[in-house]
Amino acid sequence: MKIQILLAALLMSLGAFAQNQISTPSQKPLKINSDTLRLSSGYLKLNDASLISVKSTSGGQNLSVGVNSGNYIITGKSNTSLGDSTGNALTSGYENTFLGFTTGKINTYGRENTFIGANVGKKNTGGHYNVFVGSQSGKANVTGGNNIFIGRESGGANTVGNNNIYLGYQSGAAGIDAENNVIIGHQAGRSYAGSGNVFIGFKAGSNSAGTPTGAAVDNKLIITNRTIDGKPLIEGDFANGSNPSRLILYGKTGVTSSTSTFVFPATTYGTYSLFVKGGILAEAVTVSTTWADYVFDKEYKLKPLSEVEKYIQANKHLPNIPAAAEIESAGMNVGEMSRLQQEKIEELTLYLIEQQKVATAQQKEIDELKVLVKTLVESRK
Repeated sequence: MKIQILLAALLMSLGAFAQNQISTPSQKPLKINSDTLRLSSGYLKLNDASLISVKSTSGGQNLSVGVNSGNYIITGKSNTSLGDSTGNALTSGYENTFLGFTTGKINTYGRENTFIGANVGKKNTGGHYNVFVGSQSGKANVTGGNNIFIGRESGGANTVGNNNIYLGYQSGAAGIDAENNVIIGHQAGRSYAGSGNVFIGFKAGSNSAGTPTGAAVDNKLIITNRTIDGKPLIEGDFANGSNPSRLILYGKTGVTSSTSTFVFPATTYGTYSLFVKGGILAEAVTVSTTWADYVFDKEYKLKPLSEVEKYIQANKHLPNIPAAAEIESAGMNVGEMSRLQQEKIEELTLYLIEQQKVATAQQKEIDELKVLVKTLVESRK
């Protein structure tokens, strides 16, 4: 009887708040013989701890469940706070979803955020449109927006950075004001704090020997599965202003068409870094190498043609030029072959010069003999 009287008094007192109470004897349940329990404003408490609040006077459609969750003076609408101390500073923020211990704890005007996990986004005050999932993800974010952090401690240092995607444990954990990054992998981007980067793989873009933690690295591409300090599989720079794009592939690289199965060739190609199955079509190729002008040095020993002839008869190829069998088995270094061919061209030029000297001398002798013969003929007339 006592319970029913107190409950009736509560439901009739829509203008009174804190002084209205429903109490039951110790260890006795509270029974409400009604389909609806209506609270004009305030909290449902257990042992003086705020457990559930539904606020609809200034804002609307707000739900808070958990000790000290939600804010009594909220004006924003469509917020959901589930967990101890979640969203308990909300004022004008709206359409937020906070789930987990102290998640979104001091968010005031931030809107349209989704925070899931313990201590997630707990310093966020005005950041908008963020998705943080995983214990302590985005825990330092204050006003950064349009971020997606998934994984424990992901984006843990970000405060004002925008437009980042971090996926993995401690991914992107170093950037305070980093922006426009895509970082995927366990501890990927944990040490670099720049913007415009793409890091993919285990510890991709994490600290390496000689690089200070928090170093600003911008517009970088790193793909790796790094377990120790070393070179990544792929490294590059995205074009930025006057700086052109750059791509580096470490290790051996194979290229083939989508219709064929790629298999690295035999171990005889082990010193090469790039293998293209099917060939390469190019409009221009520049090969940096030494040249063969040493042939024109006075100290250069040009073989006599008779010696060259003997070498060809014995080996079936020119001196200092690889044999056909060697090219077939080990391939050809284009730069080296260009040098060797130029060497032979310059040697041939020297042979021609010598032949020209001989021909000139012979022609002189012939001319002199003609004069002599003519003189003899005329003297006999």
